[in-house]
Amino acid sequence: MTTCPHLPKESVSGLCPQCLFEVALKSSDDFARFTPGTILNDRFQITALIGRGGMGEVYRADDLKLGQPVALKFVPLAIAQSGELLQRLYSEVRLGRQVAHPNVCRLFDLADYEGHPFIVMEYVDGENLEALLQRVGRLPQRKAMDIAREICAGLAASHDREVIHGDLKPANIMIDGRGQARVSDFGLSALAADITQRTLIAGTPAYMAPEQLKGQMSVRSDVYALGLVLQELLEGFRNVPSELQEKIEKCLAIDPANRPASARDVLAAFPSGDLLDAAVAAGETPSPDLVAATEPSIRLSRRVVSLIFGAVLIAMTIVVFTKERVSLEGRTSLPYSPAVLERRARRIAGVVAGDYASWFAADPSIRFYYRQSPKPMASNDPDGRITLNEPPPDLPGMVALSLTPEGAIVPVVHVEEKAPLSLTVYFALLVPLIIAGAFVARRNIRSGRGDVRGARRIAAWVFLCRILYWIFAAHHTRSFVDEFQIFSLAFARSLMYAAEVWVGYLAVEPYIRRRRPKTIIGWKRLLEGRWNDPIVARDMLLGAGFGAAMVLLEELRRAVPGAAPFTSAIPALSSRLSWLELLFYFQTRAIFYSLFGLFLLLLLRAILRKTLIASAVWVIALAVLLAQAEQRPLDYILGAALALILLLVLNRYGLLTCAVAFFWYLFLTSLPLTTDMHRWYVGTTIAVVALFAASLIASLRTALAT
Repeated sequence: MTTCPHLPKESVSGLCPQCLFEVALKSSDDFARFTPGTILNDRFQITALIGRGGMGEVYRADDLKLGQPVALKFVPLAIAQSGELLQRLYSEVRLGRQVAHPNVCRLFDLADYEGHPFIVMEYVDGENLEALLQRVGRLPQRKAMDIAREICAGLAASHDREVIHGDLKPANIMIDGRGQARVSDFGLSALAADITQRTLIAGTPAYMAPEQLKGQMSVRSDVYALGLVLQELLEGFRNVPSELQEKIEKCLAIDPANRPASARDVLAAFPSGDLLDAAVAAGETPSPDLVAATEPSIRLSRRVVSLIFGAVLIAMTIVVFTKERVSLEGRTSLPYSPAVLERRARRIAGVVAGDYASWFAADPSIRFYYRQSPKPMASNDPDGRITLNEPPPDLPGMVALSLTPEGAIVPVVHVEEKAPLSLTVYFALLVPLIIAGAFVARRNIRSGRGDVRGARRIAAWVFLCRILYWIFAAHHTRSFVDEFQIFSLAFARSLMYAAEVWVGYLAVEPYIRRRRPKTIIGWKRLLEGRWNDPIVARDMLLGAGFGAAMVLLEELRRAVPGAAPFTSAIPALSSRLSWLELLFYFQTRAIFYSLFGLFLLLLLRAILRKTLIASAVWVIALAVLLAQAEQRPLDYILGAALALILLLVLNRYGLLTCAVAFFWYLFLTSLPLTTDMHRWYVGTTIAVVALFAASLIASLRTALAT
């Protein structure tokens, strides 16, 4: 009978668990090899052997069904043939699948190929910490602290699920392409609740706790290994916080009872002047109040704020002095105001009008349109405006006229506009995003992650802006019945827009708050009503600067010989208060576009898993959306330049800065600006410049208050 060399004869017959493990290690050389190109189970194509150890071999493979790389971990043949050791393999997958965290390498599935079980794992494109330290030596302290925090966060996530790693060491910590730590190889883990059933001695001796050498393992055994890893990672640094240093020393206590209870206790010892980083590192979703209370990592000195103010002021001055030269209204003689042209049109019509309306349009040259009716005109246009087709010209006595800017009558031409490619792409992206957003928003509300208070506030503001826009933009009648009908339609549409933003915000915001919370610090403070907050002022100042830069890019494209001039400001010539209606309208659009853009960016990153590739796809999509109707190559180049600016703003300065930049870009490109004091629409320019200057000065004063 075979006897065990490790334990007394009277305590065991045959081989003990340690013997079984040693047999598995010795037999690992007999394990079958897979050459690159081998296809397993008609799904996984082997590309390379990337690792080998006592617990098996790991291959990089391509998942032919999902079209993405995975890692396949095969166990030695002896383990596959041992019922006790094979049970550990099933336990690994069962336990590992419970842990989902950004700093943990995910386990996907368990499969079998010709009697050889293997685990399908997430493939991490990078190198392990051991190889990194051997290659570069000691890391910079800030990077070492970040990696240490991430290791603690990943291990804490597994301990929260009562999953023990069992073999934590630098070789089992991957550093991915973004420089983030990923704890991998939970091959020696076990449920803490089932720990009394585990007697197998396993692990890497250099990182094993004293009790682990005796066949006993617990969460505190992982803490001991964690202490060794952190000590190795942070060794030689003088500025390691004393609290963290003391916690690492406690991790190395001989008695498990004297160690921290779990990796989360160690994580709490990291300097958390920024509690937001600690929450993100722990895989938690920080509360909206915590995000609002956090100080941003990017701070601007008073000198830098003053320089930004001066640069924005110069950019706005250039916009005002140059826009007229690249716009259709600036290149066209406009001798008569809308009031003068309207009186001429009424004289030409010759009959008394019960109701009338007039407006400017570019078809493609500037035309002044006039409609009148013997009865009040109630429009079903989405914005409540009178158009050539709305209301339908089917009432006897209705008149429609078209005049040149000089007052000459010309035939009325009904132009059927073809939807540009940018609009087609916009709705192609918008519809599925809204549908998906509704399901995600419902899940976030039910799980308690959604910021319902913030969503309610932003939806209420969008609703108010839409109503105010309707008040200034719509054609109102003297008929109470018709006016009530128009108001009901506007009320319903305003609710619809508010609901879109409410759903979109509840769908997007929790994921931003979990993955990129620092991009919404200023946004959260603004939603709390902190208008005089320096961070809010900083974001609005930067947003105004980026918005003016985007307008200058547009003007640069229009200045190219042969390029079409601006026509987006022609409708604003129709009224002296057009700037006021657009002030409310573009606030709603800026909010929606910013949320849309950020959600699309996060979605692409989640699908493509590569930040650079996701950013490139996002820029291409935005380039098409921001291209003008002419759709020439130059338009797409401009669109790509604008998208790159927005990408920089979203990544570095956040949602509020992006929304403000979008607002000023849309607002300034949609209004006629002139420096000619004899132009009848110069009042619009004065109002816009005054509004911009007031906003800029208020932001400067508040930002300098720090």
